[in-house]
Amino acid sequence: MFKKLTVNASFDVIEVLRFPLMILVVFIHVIPSEIHPVKLNFDLNSIYSLSSELISHHIGRIAVPCFFLFSGYFFFLKIEALDRRVYTTQMEKRLYTLLIPYLLWNLLFVIVVLLKNYIFTELGRSSDEMYSQIYSSSFYDIFWRGPFVFPLWYLRDLICMAILSPGFYLLFKYTKGFGLLFIVLPYLLVWEPNIPGLSSTAFMFFGIGAFAGQNQLDLGAIAHNHKIQKFLIAALFLGLATYYAVTPYYEFYIRLFIPFGIVAALCIGDLLVNHKLIKISLLRLSSSVFFIYAIHEMYIINWLKGGFSKLQLFSTGWGKLIAYFTIPVLCLLICLCFYKLAKMFLPGLLAILTGGRKTIKVIKE
Repeated sequence: MFKKLTVNASFDVIEVLRFPLMILVVFIHVIPSEIHPVKLNFDLNSIYSLSSELISHHIGRIAVPCFFLFSGYFFFLKIEALDRRVYTTQMEKRLYTLLIPYLLWNLLFVIVVLLKNYIFTELGRSSDEMYSQIYSSSFYDIFWRGPFVFPLWYLRDLICMAILSPGFYLLFKYTKGFGLLFIVLPYLLVWEPNIPGLSSTAFMFFGIGAFAGQNQLDLGAIAHNHKIQKFLIAALFLGLATYYAVTPYYEFYIRLFIPFGIVAALCIGDLLVNHKLIKISLLRLSSSVFFIYAIHEMYIINWLKGGFSKLQLFSTGWGKLIAYFTIPVLCLLICLCFYKLAKMFLPGLLAILTGGRKTIKVIKE
């Protein structure tokens, strides 16, 4: 399945997937986090329920594991030996690419919430739930346990994985592929340490990426052959997870689906890079992914959901379907507008908030 990395094909596959994965993240936050069983009926409410549960609660769960996989892969890809000097250099880089953006986005969200609620109370409106949450939370809750910008739990866990990177390096150096069992088994057995920053999802997928990068393996090679079979296996476990939703078996089946779902996503990426216009567009959009990831829950998506919920049309089956697919599109467009404005007028601040992430240079073939 894996081959030694000899070309940049896997880089393109990963980069074109970043924005589609971000779309999945936005879909996850369109509906509440509670999982519901689906009914295989043909009325519009059942179609809405099936669509939203499949995309937001099941398929969407591959998004963050993919980002962990890519992060682990690139962390180790160019490291020949992780000695003290290399580790110190890597930590210095992560200070600017991970820790500072993580702290600033949480602080910025707190400021936005306080400012918004100050304006609203001055206008005679009541404060919102997030305002109350700030005053009932400790510094630790806001900046770590939560965190306040909840999607940034991924960044929090990634910081921890970077700190623990020597452990991954030594594990795979001395145990080779057998070391994967130490991270795969706890994940599949649904064992969670319940310590903020140390999720089994982070260990599992950052670890697999670390193994692939440390051994100079081509992630893109997974997607080169037998795509139909890989899609079918992913669909099988997706079907089982959907069928066993809200049962004790759900978490086991969804955790079986996620690795195969990631393989299916890499197959899709392999198909996308063969379409020149799509590839160029997605490569250009990839630089906005971190910004969208951090800002989309800063009232944007919730205000959109609130606005749609007040319209009578969207209490019907058709209306729910229209809203479900419209809200993410509007949210992404608004976030992209903010990103474009920040890039034009506040490029220095944008660089700090996004950890210096730059636009991918697209080479026209």
